[in-house]
Amino acid sequence: MATENYKILEIVVCLDTLKAANESKQIIIQLLLTLNLKLSLVLNPRLSYTFQVSQTPKYDLNLIQQLCSSGDRTCIWFSAPSRSINKVIEEYATTDAPKSNEEAVEFILQGLLVLKPDDFVERLLQWGSVADVYGLMFDGRPWYVKFIFENSQLEEISFHRPEKPMKTVSGKTVG
Repeated sequence: MATENYKILEIVVCLDTLKAANESKQIIIQLLLTLNLKLSLVLNPRLSYTFQVSQTPKYDLNLIQQLCSSGDRTCIWFSAPSRSINKVIEEYATTDAPKSNEEAVEFILQGLLVLKPDDFVERLLQWGSVADVYGLMFDGRPWYVKFIFENSQLEEISFHRPEKPMKTVSGKTVG
């Protein structure tokens, strides 16, 4: 039986901005359903809702890695201009191995290929979709990795140095 790691997320509902307590409960439950999270709900006397959020990825890492290794780049989307690509280029600009735009893309995809389930950090909501976040040591450097997988497309890929230390589900600190 697999043991899951959990974070406790407390959401305090301000009833002044909502019509009724029942409406606030519905809004919170809808948000969590949108995030596709496993949850248990506890009602506190002061109308706080405490949720136990499963710390497991939304997306199948094996499926993501199959897509990255398939060679089909039409299903992999970077924003234009891509912060991730630019950050990889900047990171290697002053080294013996500077990277072109195409080499940066391949570097990022190679990074995605070496991700392990133990590298998972958290889920987060971005533009109405759930993104999986990983912390990775790759090529001797720490990397913040985030992506969304929808409609058989790998979207919103973030791949850059972490802005703050991250703790993976295995307890490893990256960054």
